[in-house]
Amino acid sequence: MADNVGMANRRGFTLLELLLVLALIGVTLSLGAMSLQNTMARERARGAVSDLKQAVWGGASFAASRGERYSLVFDGAKTVKLVRSRDQRVVRTVELPDSVTLNEPAGVLMSFTSPGMVVFNPRVGRYLDLTVDGEAKKLEVSKIGEVRVVQP
Repeated sequence: MADNVGMANRRGFTLLELLLVLALIGVTLSLGAMSLQNTMARERARGAVSDLKQAVWGGASFAASRGERYSLVFDGAKTVKLVRSRDQRVVRTVELPDSVTLNEPAGVLMSFTSPGMVVFNPRVGRYLDLTVDGEAKKLEVSKIGEVRVVQP
């Protein structure tokens, strides 16, 4: 009976109970952080594909509105640039994250002429081959710079 009286007067938590709660919180937070990292990597890849599409559309738009020639240039690694042909001024740069690979040769991918027409590099054609998170994709470019993702 003396033991029951002691339990009724007990206040607070034991050290073991506190450690157990902290361990559970730590595991939960680490799982959430890993999930967040994966989600952020997928969103970076999706954003890079969108930026690449916008660079193509921007090249056609710039050529049409300014009456100048522009080129989409790939450095062979992770950078695609939209360049004004007259003075080689970089108008837009797209940095591809590690999860995105552009499977095209280095150099001019396509050019844009007034009135906004796309001139395709014969080595590349109208499709840009990408690998996004290990999955093969193609960007199909129309003669006026519209871009859509198609599965190979």
